Amino acid sequence: MNTKTTNIEPHVLAQFALIGKALSSPSRLQILDLLCQAERTVEGLAKEASLGVANTSQHLQMLRQAGIVSSRRDGNFIIYRIAGTDICRLWKAVQTVGHKQLREIEKTVSAFLTDPHDLDVLDSDDVLRRVATGEIVLLDVRPEEEYTHAHIRGAQSVPLEKLRTHLRNLPRDKKIVAYCRGPYCVLSLDAVKLLRKKGLKAYRMAEGMSGSNRMKVERGREIRG
Repeated sequence: MNTKTTNIEPHVLAQFALIGKALSSPSRLQILDLLCQAERTVEGLAKEASLGVANTSQHLQMLRQAGIVSSRRDGNFIIYRIAGTDICRLWKAVQTVGHKQLREIEKTVSAFLTDPHDLDVLDSDDVLRRVATGEIVLLDVRPEEEYTHAHIRGAQSVPLEKLRTHLRNLPRDKKIVAYCRGPYCVLSLDAVKLLRKKGLKAYRMAEGMSGSNRMKVERGREIRG
């Protein structure tokens, strides 16, 4: 008599479960989100994620065991990166499902991350056209290494931490549009708040790099440190 209780080999299911376990930590999801933007050292990830280096290293080891990240040595540095582009698509799918199915996410986005003046409602071709004609100044407020890896064509790299010193270079007679990693990224929100406080006509392109499949994206070299 067949005593099997599943039509999938249990060992295979256990391996699939490693992926679910690896994604079950908010800190690891944050690391995954950062690595989907650009490869980084452990120290770089720890800084961006506001985690200790040892803690970050432990999270990376779990992600590596699940086949989500890989690493390479560059001189004295160990560089971590996503093991495949399908992993970032998986992360984006998790966000899409979560936004649709979990009311708490929708409530948080509505309360803290939604602005009626956001420019993610504009057609991407229209945004690019207006950037090209000089009607819009597009700012990428992510860290420089993320901009170097890939950015929306025509965007200027002005990391949020350097925005104050860049204010005098921004025109007051044009719309300033800031973007970052995606709809849940707060860097562009903080940038817009600062720009508006200084009297500039600032807006947020909420979709940011997460909508890059619809935008003309310029890709640079992989980060080497």
